[in-house]
Amino acid sequence: MVICHEKRIQQYQLKDGKTYYRLKTYIGINPETKRPVKVTRSKLKTRKEAEQLRIKLKAQGATKIGRKQYLNKQQITVTDVWNSWLKVYKLDARGSTIVHKKMIWNNPTKPRFGEVYISHISSEHVQNFVDDMANNYLEYRSYINLLKSLIKHAIIKGWTDYDPFNRVVIPKKSAKKHTRNPKDNYLELDELQRFLTAAKKLHFEWYVYFFITASLGVRRGESLALKWSDINWNDKLIYIRRTVTTDEQGQKALGPTKTSDKYRKNNGLPISDHLLKVLKEFKAYRTKWYDKSEFLFHTPDNDFYTTQAPSFWLAQLYKHDPTLKHITMHGLRHTLATLMFETNNNLNPEDVAYQLGHKHVSTTLDIYTSITKKKKAELTKTRNKLGL
Repeated sequence: MVICHEKRIQQYQLKDGKTYYRLKTYIGINPETKRPVKVTRSKLKTRKEAEQLRIKLKAQGATKIGRKQYLNKQQITVTDVWNSWLKVYKLDARGSTIVHKKMIWNNPTKPRFGEVYISHISSEHVQNFVDDMANNYLEYRSYINLLKSLIKHAIIKGWTDYDPFNRVVIPKKSAKKHTRNPKDNYLELDELQRFLTAAKKLHFEWYVYFFITASLGVRRGESLALKWSDINWNDKLIYIRRTVTTDEQGQKALGPTKTSDKYRKNNGLPISDHLLKVLKEFKAYRTKWYDKSEFLFHTPDNDFYTTQAPSFWLAQLYKHDPTLKHITMHGLRHTLATLMFETNNNLNPEDVAYQLGHKHVSTTLDIYTSITKKKKAELTKTRNKLGL
């Protein structure tokens, strides 16, 4: 080993004959621990590079360097952070949401980051992950946001002092294309009437379920969780008090509605005369067959359905009548909002938000905006025909 003129920089040679420099330098006393902070760096290509690094480390100071050394010794993996974060998250999350987070964690987050030390995650590593998610998933932000949450949790816990997302560019939209246009996920009034007529011919219970969901704009789990005691026949109201969801183990369960809004729960949603008539027919139908279940919709053993049931009913309906316009179950909610806005130009978005149980009126305004754009396009088309 050959020693250079400057003792804190050493030149050395490997067996393959390549020459490198090693830096050993004293930074100072860490005021937090009252201990000396020393740094060693090897495999530097030139003595100039080693000297520049020494100056840079000195500029950072003993506190910052000492902190980094402490974090590196901690050896907290991203899996450790996940376990800690999940304990806190469980305190205020629905079972179905926890199941969803676990799915995101197990694939693809854990395989990519699980065994990596949280203090060693680089911006480049995160950028590659972000790009892969945006290229392969429509809901790519769900994957990105989980990793963001874990890093923020680690910073709060003192396991890292660096957020790699500060140097990451997140794409504004996914590169993956929708198989169905999400803006067209609703039915026009005539299409809805054909849809309900076909459903009634196929299965009466399914028809009533689809009618309630479309007429009230409630979520699929909220419709499935309805009990006869939720109906106020005299005042023509339905109270949305619960929803079908899943617990942390993935088993079906009854829980609070998504937004836990007190209005639909306490004040109820008004029932149209047509829906009231359908509900009375359904009640008579149930009574005829000596049905004693408290749920409007239930399995043969009088238990409530899982949230997968309506998707099966919808698939069977489309199989029975392929000429119907295909939408998702969520499209029935969208259908009500669309028809309400199209029918009444003076409708207040806050009123529609109340009907649908939207926590933020901005969610309702997204639907309103899409309808407004559609009307503008129709007006333009009409003017073009008139030559004006």
